[in-house]
Amino acid sequence: MAICPFCHFERSDPVSRSPKLPKLPCDRSATNRSTNARCNPCASVAVIDAKIEQARQNLLDMQAERLRLLLEVNHTHDQFIERFPIEMISNIFQHCLSDLDTLSDSTNGRIASVPLRLSQVSRRWRTIAHSIPQLWTILPLYFKESQECSLKAIYDVAREWLGRSGESKSLAIILDIDGKVDIRAKHSQTVFDALKNYAGRVRHFHIKASAPILRHLCCLGGTMSSLRISHVKGQWSWVEPHCHLDSGCGTLEPQHLYIEGITWTSLNISLSCLTHLEVRQIRFLDMFTVLRDAPHLVSCNFARSTDHREPPLPLKPLVRSSLKHLYLHARMHMRLSVFLLVAFAFPSLQSLGLENAGRHSMPLTNVIDHIRRSGSQLQKLSLHGLDSDDIMPSSVLAKLIGPVTGRSLRYLDVAMSWGWDTTGDCLQLAAVVEAASAYLSELRTLRLYASEHGWLHVLQKLLSAGSAITSLNGQPLSATLWFSELPIPIDERFRDLELDAIYGEKPPLTATELRDMMSTMKHHLISVVLSHRPWSYYLPDEAKDAVNSKDITESILVTLARLLHDSRSKQLGLK
Repeated sequence: MAICPFCHFERSDPVSRSPKLPKLPCDRSATNRSTNARCNPCASVAVIDAKIEQARQNLLDMQAERLRLLLEVNHTHDQFIERFPIEMISNIFQHCLSDLDTLSDSTNGRIASVPLRLSQVSRRWRTIAHSIPQLWTILPLYFKESQECSLKAIYDVAREWLGRSGESKSLAIILDIDGKVDIRAKHSQTVFDALKNYAGRVRHFHIKASAPILRHLCCLGGTMSSLRISHVKGQWSWVEPHCHLDSGCGTLEPQHLYIEGITWTSLNISLSCLTHLEVRQIRFLDMFTVLRDAPHLVSCNFARSTDHREPPLPLKPLVRSSLKHLYLHARMHMRLSVFLLVAFAFPSLQSLGLENAGRHSMPLTNVIDHIRRSGSQLQKLSLHGLDSDDIMPSSVLAKLIGPVTGRSLRYLDVAMSWGWDTTGDCLQLAAVVEAASAYLSELRTLRLYASEHGWLHVLQKLLSAGSAITSLNGQPLSATLWFSELPIPIDERFRDLELDAIYGEKPPLTATELRDMMSTMKHHLISVVLSHRPWSYYLPDEAKDAVNSKDITESILVTLARLLHDSRSKQLGLK
């Protein structure tokens, strides 16, 4: 009998029947079937088969009786499942769901199974789970090409699921429709019919579908906390992303909006309530329009415009006082980033992120001009894709993180361009940050990048900067050094190489320098983390770390200890 992974008691799984016994040769003959005549061997086997069938039936009856008695056994002996107070069980059940703010492709599948799995533990748990509306307020629906014939059944399931969510609870709907689903027969309309009656309660809506299906979205018109729309190219998508809306379409008024691959103006989306925006693969003109027309926009994340055409530049910068966080990620041409920094003034800007995927200089001069013009006090600065010209000792970067923003920065994350991250450039970048440490009195988080060769000198600069910053303010500092490739000799492929290989072309560190580094890593105010994280565009740094990073701090400490031992051995040998 199977054991339930939740309560560790035996589950009441249905008894499976054994396969039928094969027919005897005499039974396969049409003549013998009509006369019921069997040869002696077949007749003897038939008698045995009859006894086997009877034994099987007796076994099924006994197993069914055992299942009936098992319910009484569980009720008698299981103090948790059957006797725990309903109120406490209900509270525990509700904590099994993820917070709505953390919904993602990696958690949606788990969310779908929570109320169903809880319902399968026991009859009492099923009764309790079905009576808790909060468990049924998140509905994930996935449609594949093979499910077209069962859309009606899915419609019934969705209606019953939402029916258990009560009448006043806010709903979160996750709808993922394969681009190969044939929508010519308007099969997808039944899905929205099931959701239409609950449109007023939908606060979080995530949809990934082809354009003809997205046009039904307007039936959910109303105020939403979160709306995510991803356009996928479908087999039947003869309609362009700026598809024709259904008649009588309502206006969507989200506070948080994510759009990928479709024009936001095509779906009657109002900007009046918008506070957080993330867009990918849309026209640059639409990006500009959102910044211009959204009066309450607080956070904006742009990645990969589909064109490089600039609208007319305003006669004077447009002031947007509500914007606090602006991120311009990879595949956004630097010329377009410059346009936004020149066309607008963000006096309340606290976080700025620039990510450059090409071999171009970062528009750091424009960043400085914008900060001075708008009077903003940056607290968080992230620059990925710096060019070698950006990191000269007297570079604009030194001015930016020094006298311009240094005294207000609390978070600094800088990295070289992917593919151009030489040991010398990474070390020079670390030296620029170290030189600016005198200005970074408010810094609480420092992140640097190092290549797989010569990383030890970059770590030395990071620790030196961290020590200088903490000595200024006496406050805790989180110092992170991350790698896109596992550093030598941490990488298993290079375990047999000499430890000196990690220095690259740089001179080896002395025993005193190594001891100082290890001492700083154990400093009570400095929290040092070394992580391996592959390059991944379009994600905020926190999301990248959660998904891809691997803490290799302990391995680095082992390497430092081995280097220190090796250095001491060489010194003793020289003596």
